[in-house]
Amino acid sequence: MLDIYKNVADEVVGMTPSLPLILFNIVAGLRDRLPKGYPVKKLLLLLWKTLLACLGGMKEVNKAKALSRELAGLAPDTNRK
Repeated sequence: MLDIYKNVADEVVGMTPSLPLILFNIVAGLRDRLPKGYPVKKLLLLLWKTLLACLGGMKEVNKAKALSRELAGLAPDTNRK
């Protein structure tokens, strides 16, 4: 089952431009105008699920953040819970 999710994540990240980037641009464009009946909640949910598919869960995000801080020579984040 995890192989399926990894394949989906690879395909989503491999798109040109990537799906998260497309969705971010759509959400950013909504600040100027909001068409009536536009499914904003569904768009945000799709963006969230796409980011989870690309980045993994919060554990993976925290691991990536810690590694990025280490590679940049920064001290570990002590504010995490």
